[in-house]
Amino acid sequence: MDKEIKKIIQNEELVVPDIVKQRMNQTLYNLPNKKKSNLLSFPFKYLISGAACIFITIGAIFYMLTNGGVTPSNQPEENKDKIIHDYLYSGESDHWEASLEFFGRGAFFKGENGRTGYESETEEFFRLEYKGDFKEIEGKPISYEYKTSAGGGGGTLAEMYDKTVTNRSGAGNGAMMREDEIVEVTVEWAGRTESFSLQSNSSKDTNWEVTPTFPTPEIQTMSGKRSYLLRGVKGKAVYVDTGDIKAGEPYKTRWLFYGEELEGNTDQMIKLVAVQKDTGQKEILHHSVNGEIGDQRSIDIMDAIHAQTSLHVVMNIPAPGMWRIDAYIENKYITSIVVEVKK
Repeated sequence: MDKEIKKIIQNEELVVPDIVKQRMNQTLYNLPNKKKSNLLSFPFKYLISGAACIFITIGAIFYMLTNGGVTPSNQPEENKDKIIHDYLYSGESDHWEASLEFFGRGAFFKGENGRTGYESETEEFFRLEYKGDFKEIEGKPISYEYKTSAGGGGGTLAEMYDKTVTNRSGAGNGAMMREDEIVEVTVEWAGRTESFSLQSNSSKDTNWEVTPTFPTPEIQTMSGKRSYLLRGVKGKAVYVDTGDIKAGEPYKTRWLFYGEELEGNTDQMIKLVAVQKDTGQKEILHHSVNGEIGDQRSIDIMDAIHAQTSLHVVMNIPAPGMWRIDAYIENKYITSIVVEVKK
């Protein structure tokens, strides 16, 4: 069955987007080989599996009884002492550039018997991109690996259908990465191998000071000349500040992005992710392909600040407090803007 699916994909008998082909090839290519085993033949292997399940269940019950019947799920949130880990590592070699975004949330809590418990969850997003012309690697196999103190990951593709490869993973009670650690990356393609390191990106180091605003030069509009107030980082990304952001209320604005590669390109995927300071709560505020709307006023703003593209956005941040909005284009981190959300 696996061979038939591969044959269909490779012969392009199934019409699907290239990215779907890439992910299916990766999955099928990494499937383990089927090996016969006389020792674990039916029904002996099922007896072993059943016995293992029984022992695991008994062990879990014993653990719960000896720990006062307390599990993380029935602990009130206010009784948990949370620790947030939110890092971005990046680096490059002669032919490749990569980034790794790590988000982890750990919490200590007190059980009914007074003992201290701990729970955690982690999420990783790895992105690898070829720096040269895609035609140089199109249709060729590639394998990659990245190593971290929390484990790492990797993959193998039988054929490259895009110059970018991504890998997302998550775990409950997983190990936490350190902000100062070095991530080792190895890429093998077309008979070549390159290894390089990723380090913490200081531009995403948590700085919880509200990002300042700045005015645009005067712009001629249909109602006369006026200036707009922008909040963000010049040369990377900004949005039009129209007043206070209030929790749970839609906030209509326009984001503007810099970068020569964006000029005239309306097919770039833009994502805005908000992270709350105190809880580490994450919210995806926007995730879609950018495209300039025919609004002469907005085009004037772009020209006034020399931005390359822009996008109308309705942001809805659910809770008050300090939030950091991370901006990504094609899953590549651009910058962060810190805002204070009012009640």
